[in-house]
Amino acid sequence: ITALLMPLLKYLFKSLWEALKKLFTNLSRKRKFQRDYLNWAILSNKFISVLPSTMAGVKTGTLHLMELDEIYISLSVSRGVEIGKAFSLPEAMAKSNRLIILGDPGAGKSTMMQYLTFQTASALAGKTKKHSEFPKRFPILIRLNKFHDIANWPASKDLLAAIKGEIEANLAKAIPKDFLEKKLEQGKCLILLDAFDELASGQARQLLAEKVKNFVALYPDNQFIVTSRIIGYNNQLAAAGFEAPFIIQKLTADHIRSFVHKWYEHIARLQSHDQDENTKAYLRKEYAQRSQALLDVIFKNERISSLAINPMLLSLITLVHYVKVRLPDQRHLLYRECIDILVEQWDAARGIHAPLLHDLSVEEKKRILQRVAFYMHEHHLKAIAKNDLIDGVFRATCREIGGEKIKDGDLDNFLKAIEERTGLLVEKGLNDQGQPELSFSHLTFQEYFTALELFSSHKDEDGVFHLIWQKIATDSEWWQEVGLLALSQFKNPLAYQKKLYEKIFHGDEQPL
Repeated sequence: ITALLMPLLKYLFKSLWEALKKLFTNLSRKRKFQRDYLNWAILSNKFISVLPSTMAGVKTGTLHLMELDEIYISLSVSRGVEIGKAFSLPEAMAKSNRLIILGDPGAGKSTMMQYLTFQTASALAGKTKKHSEFPKRFPILIRLNKFHDIANWPASKDLLAAIKGEIEANLAKAIPKDFLEKKLEQGKCLILLDAFDELASGQARQLLAEKVKNFVALYPDNQFIVTSRIIGYNNQLAAAGFEAPFIIQKLTADHIRSFVHKWYEHIARLQSHDQDENTKAYLRKEYAQRSQALLDVIFKNERISSLAINPMLLSLITLVHYVKVRLPDQRHLLYRECIDILVEQWDAARGIHAPLLHDLSVEEKKRILQRVAFYMHEHHLKAIAKNDLIDGVFRATCREIGGEKIKDGDLDNFLKAIEERTGLLVEKGLNDQGQPELSFSHLTFQEYFTALELFSSHKDEDGVFHLIWQKIATDSEWWQEVGLLALSQFKNPLAYQKKLYEKIFHGDEQPL
């Protein structure tokens, strides 16, 4: 009997050993993959880049990346069904496992998702000493502009396959079999889908909404957060269980103070590395004074304050102040610095496939925006239908300034690039005829570009002043700020501003 059973027992023990070895190997491979993934998620979201600029202090200095955890300020969100209530992101996440978070351009949506990914990955990897306010889930952040080709996906390709493809492409390694499926089945994942509005068309957004719905139905115990510009979301995810959207709130005075202080404190730490104690103390004092000086300027200037409530614009203002040591005395110089930085983002990688845009110089891009702004201001418009803009001024301007670089068939892509790469033009909604409308993200930018166009329309300053007075005499409230910004470009602006002041306040209603 022993002789008969021994081969069978040997076979069974060998099979059991092989099975156990395979099991432990798979567990080891999965643990290693999770460790590698979390390390990648931490490192790829740890830093936030300072916007590049032609300003020498940025390009040649040490200020290129800043640690997000050091300068991030927690934004508040609210929703219409709970009027008057503002929530932190952790509080909003505690209310629902299906969140849609909306915000204006530059409101901080993508940075919020980056911060959330960094925090949850750090907590799960045991690499943070701070108590995490966020649930301990496996974070998966997907920038939805990566799915720009969703209309061409085969019918069999679901959201899980697309997510796995993105993860494997980023890590340059395969996901262990059933690794992600098991985590999703156990409800251990935090799925972050950023920039729903950056999908190219309404059809693409609807297709993604269907795939999200199917994905949520398969793995309902996980938490899902989707961000979008307000204008890009039309309740497409309601069928997937996403309730009333949360809206990111504008920055408060406390937010602004916190950001500026943190920003300069971080700079002090960066620059005092490896320095002696006296130097460290000097740098801390120097940058504390700089941060307070910037805050004094922001809160004493109503127009700058109106820009600073937007996180992107506040970052630009702080960057300009850091490079220049102080904000320019004249606001038109501040606007110029901010716009130069934004226009230079035109070539940043945002998933737009339009090589022709790289052929345009910064000055050509600004001249096109000047013409658009002047056209809108001349017609007393804060928003304009996209088709009317193209037919009214955009096509002719692009032909004149861009020449052969811009074909008629490229105009839609060109406008989209301006929207997504600079934040200067934004889609505001649909007009009564159901057409999408565009506007400058802040009226200040429209006024500034209009002023540049006014100034460049005449060779001599007397001619420009004559034109400015004509406009102001026609509609003082609409044109006065434009006129003052245009006069600020003069060689002797104070003399002309005094002349304009006298004409406005001494009853001279006749143009020169």
